[in-house]
Amino acid sequence: MEGSKKQSPINIVSDDATKADFSDFVFTGYDAVNAMLINTGGSVQVNMNVSSTPKLTGGNLAATFQLAQFHFHWGKTDAMGSEHQMDGKSFPLEVHFVHFNTKYGEIGAAVDKDDGLAVLGFFFKIGEKNSAYEDIIDSIEDITNSTSDAEVVFKDMDLTKLMPGADKRFFRYPGSLTTPPCYESVTWTVFETPIEISAEQMEEFRAVNNKKGMAIGMNYRPVLMLNEREVHTNMDGTTSSAVTLHMSLSLVLIAALMLFFN
Repeated sequence: MEGSKKQSPINIVSDDATKADFSDFVFTGYDAVNAMLINTGGSVQVNMNVSSTPKLTGGNLAATFQLAQFHFHWGKTDAMGSEHQMDGKSFPLEVHFVHFNTKYGEIGAAVDKDDGLAVLGFFFKIGEKNSAYEDIIDSIEDITNSTSDAEVVFKDMDLTKLMPGADKRFFRYPGSLTTPPCYESVTWTVFETPIEISAEQMEEFRAVNNKKGMAIGMNYRPVLMLNEREVHTNMDGTTSSAVTLHMSLSLVLIAALMLFFN
């Protein structure tokens, strides 16, 4: 959008993020939802059934937000695919849980409002097979072609299992949709800890076709300038992995000193 200053995605520089006090997220109705898996022609998307209204509060959000859908962004190789970057690093896959402000009644009415949307983003990395996402990924082959009317229905899906890092370090900033018309209506929360997925599971996404019957290949938007925005984080800069490394080095040093003085 010409003249826009709050576009997404961005490269999150963890050391530049400002520490802030955030309340805990509260997920209501996420443990048993009815949903439908579809091929939008640009992504794999899971839409909430009208009978399911998962609500998100807390996390310093200014309102109650209802989950409308979640979808995925990926690339052709494991070195690309995520929309956001973390300290200049890209991931092969990123999932976005898209919520709308309940005061607007529906996502269509909220999408262009300054306080309309709240999106939770999670990275993926290649590792062990992910059993929590297995039903979704195994069903992708049924909606590979967007020109078909195929839909996959899920009943009593536990979404909390899809967000294992939701109680860990995250980053918050004001931004936009990453697909046209790119409204600057999103409160973004991007979690630092990536979710593991196997190489075989990752390939299922890359096999999805667009409306022309060709593999989507990549469906991520490049990172954009932060401009005058601030990125906030809920935790200090020292991550759990860094703490573990520090403790390990300390133990090594102690052991070396004991050998020296003995």
